[in-house]
Amino acid sequence: MPTTFRVDIVAGLLTILDAFKAANPTLLRRTFPVRPPHFNTDLPLAFVGDRPESTNHDVQTRTRIVSVSVTFVDRITDNTETMARMDILVDKFADHLTTYPHITSNTIWNRWTTLDEQIDVGDGTSLQAVTFTVNDLSISEGRA
Repeated sequence: MPTTFRVDIVAGLLTILDAFKAANPTLLRRTFPVRPPHFNTDLPLAFVGDRPESTNHDVQTRTRIVSVSVTFVDRITDNTETMARMDILVDKFADHLTTYPHITSNTIWNRWTTLDEQIDVGDGTSLQAVTFTVNDLSISEGRA
């Protein structure tokens, strides 16, 4: 029986990001299901990133465990100002995400990590980014 777990995770995260964007239109202006091909768009933006997965099988259950990331990207102005703006965005998103016990139905998650970084956009310039990773997002599925 095929599942749509990975597709559902992306859809669930986009729903969460779009609700966050609606509540915070100056902190987040665009959302994408994958990294956009370019960053010549409204900033700040967020995209759903990598989703490495591990799977455990036993006799009748398959448990899928994913660490899925959301990357927030903004332009670099003054370093102090940029980091303060990104810190506010991460803090508010953390509060927002906490209200969602499930990214998609029948899943659980219990922790996240963040990583400050810069993204090279390919033309010699960089953008500030924070990758917010929901770790250990899991679903257990019965198998016959």
